[in-house]
Amino acid sequence: MRGLCHVLLRIYYVTLGLTLLYGDKLVTTYLTQGVSGLLKVLTGLELLEFIVFAAVFIDIARAPDCDVVCSGTVLGYIAHIPVKPFLRTHRGWYHSVWVAIYVSVVVSAVITVLAMGVNIISNHLGFGSVLPLVKLAITAFSASFLSYLFHLVEDSLTLRGIRWFGVRTRGPLRTGSSDIVVVSAIVLTSALATWVAYYFTGSLSQGAVLGFLVLVLVFASMLEIRR
Repeated sequence: MRGLCHVLLRIYYVTLGLTLLYGDKLVTTYLTQGVSGLLKVLTGLELLEFIVFAAVFIDIARAPDCDVVCSGTVLGYIAHIPVKPFLRTHRGWYHSVWVAIYVSVVVSAVITVLAMGVNIISNHLGFGSVLPLVKLAITAFSASFLSYLFHLVEDSLTLRGIRWFGVRTRGPLRTGSSDIVVVSAIVLTSALATWVAYYFTGSLSQGAVLGFLVLVLVFASMLEIRR
């Protein structure tokens, strides 16, 4: 699956997740308090952790493809430098859960070091430590691992597929041709299901649950498992 498809899906996942967790609260606040109330809610949603999660989640979307060309991912590029001499084939060992863990540890370390640097400067200026290191490290690891894992799932939908612990999974998508059309159709179908559910239930969170289930069912229906 081409990199654009992975990025498109990441953006949709983040949107769907935000809708699931905070959709009802945001709608209710907007209807009762208007834009000013909505802004207050948004600034109170642990905004820093959300920004870090979304940024890492989207950046790592293309990281597994560093076994071919490392473009469109800053953190993925950093993680692949130490292992670059050992990369031989596309969708080999670099497309695995074990590498997802490795990359996530590296990403977590990079974010922690950057946050430590900000805290050192902040302490020097007399403001004290302003960034929560442990929270940011956990957030970065989680975002990276999930994004890498989703990339593997999405590549499982292509004709070439990938191997999961010795078992090959593949699907009908042709990388570079039908993948962008099918991915766009899947996103639109899930989004439509979300809004239809919201129309009948009045709950965005319930709508997001249905949208998520539609994604899972469509992905599962496209998979073919071979030993």
